[in-house]
Amino acid sequence: MPRLIRPPARFADSVAAHLPTSKSHVQRALIVTAFMPGEQRIEGVVPNQDVEVCADALRSLGAQISRDGNAWVVGDPARLTGRADVWCAENGTTTRMLGAVGASLGLHLQLDGAPALRARPMDALVEAIRGLGASSSASRLPIEIDGRDVVWPAELTVDARTTTQVASGLIVGAALARAAGGTTSATVVAREPRATAYLDVTLQVLRAFGARCHDETSHGDRRLRVDEFSPRAMTWHAPADASAAAFPLVLAAMRGVACEVARPVDDPHPDWQILGDIRRIGAAAAGEVVVCDQVATRPDTFPALCALAATTPATVRFSGAPALRHKESDRIAAMATGLAALGVDCEEHDDGLVVHGVVSDSTEERTVPAPADHRIVMALALLGTYCRGGVILEPDRAVAKSWPGFWEWLGDYADVTAIP
Repeated sequence: MPRLIRPPARFADSVAAHLPTSKSHVQRALIVTAFMPGEQRIEGVVPNQDVEVCADALRSLGAQISRDGNAWVVGDPARLTGRADVWCAENGTTTRMLGAVGASLGLHLQLDGAPALRARPMDALVEAIRGLGASSSASRLPIEIDGRDVVWPAELTVDARTTTQVASGLIVGAALARAAGGTTSATVVAREPRATAYLDVTLQVLRAFGARCHDETSHGDRRLRVDEFSPRAMTWHAPADASAAAFPLVLAAMRGVACEVARPVDDPHPDWQILGDIRRIGAAAAGEVVVCDQVATRPDTFPALCALAATTPATVRFSGAPALRHKESDRIAAMATGLAALGVDCEEHDDGLVVHGVVSDSTEERTVPAPADHRIVMALALLGTYCRGGVILEPDRAVAKSWPGFWEWLGDYADVTAIP
């Protein structure tokens, strides 16, 4: 259903949000606890599609996972006999991490997903699977993984330039293998990781559930090893979602008001680093060139930052992130198309986008094309609060992937109308 988003008669004095839970943390916690003995509770979880997909994928492997209010309760560990068919929808994190964990633990499974996920590259996952001595049937989904003959080498290197999710899955798999009585002390080498802070999130979750991890950086690579893992039954509280926080932070910057969104203590999620980009873009003068060359480390902030760039008279250059072409959509092309519909001149490059602000001052409603990518839809929706004529967007349901309550939140700061 399309949505019409218009500026309010008077904008609020500040922006606040009750953020959804960090799906990066919760998915990792579910994957770790699904293979652990004893009952675990993951508290404070606001449901979204990606977390639901992760839970269902683990259930297909035999894990006992249930909801208790805003908590996930994880019971008996997953046990699998025979092959399991695992549906991953559009969830790249679950696909790559669970594929690596499954191979690590000697499971036999087939991963598949929606067309958008089938189009995403899985080369790093396939390389890792074969490095363990497991077999894989293809380089893109659907992929059958047979880990029944897996043998952990002393050291396993995986390409982490495009994604760190496979390296995260391997270190989780190594930890779970130790917890199950294995003796592996393999070192996982994440080669040249760009989004290295996501590895910090993985280690933070593992340590919370009882793992003692070794972590060092050498010549641009991350070397990770689990020295001990003694799982313990516990209740763990998930932090707020840094990726979702990008939208209220950017909205506040667009309108020049304060933002009442606080970073959780000790959260290493890379998307909190958006604050520096927001300050630099917001302070730029007309004609100034602002270079944002770190979006590869936090690709989920790119759409929101593009929306902010479209409200400043500066030129903002995003670069160094070719993986943006292979997310839920081609995010570089999607933002270029959406901004062009609002009168913004953009230059596409293989690894980024140059945005020459500012959006049109027209009082006409603008229909803005957008793919079914939650980050793109939410970013372009922010511009409806800024453009005098408002914007019409669809598909509105895409936001449920990460923030089902997004439209209700935005309705506190804009006139948001569902169009039948």
